[in-house]
Amino acid sequence: MQRLRRYRELASPELYFSYFEHSYTIAYAFKGDYERAVLAGCRAVEANPDFVNGYKPLLASLGHLGRRDEAQVFVNKLLSLEPDFTIEKFRQTYPIKTTLDRDRYMQGLRLAGVPER
Repeated sequence: MQRLRRYRELASPELYFSYFEHSYTIAYAFKGDYERAVLAGCRAVEANPDFVNGYKPLLASLGHLGRRDEAQVFVNKLLSLEPDFTIEKFRQTYPIKTTLDRDRYMQGLRLAGVPER
């Protein structure tokens, strides 16, 4: 988080806003700070609504917070951009280092209503 803050200070906020918001969303999600992840994630997808990977940590965080109804709008948008997205496919291709983190992330997606297969 400290490095992200420093990089943000050095970068042009107009050019990189959604990049940093997306990075914060991922960092907060892995930290388990789902409320902050949702706040950053909503800003990220609003700033760059066609970036499919912006929705995934947002959805995992909403799932962990039990906000499935709110997540449905984002699930629908993600699936409109990436129609074949599933938890199974994501699990096979996304490079999450530890099994615990990977399982927790996938559980968040599941709780948000993302299709399993």
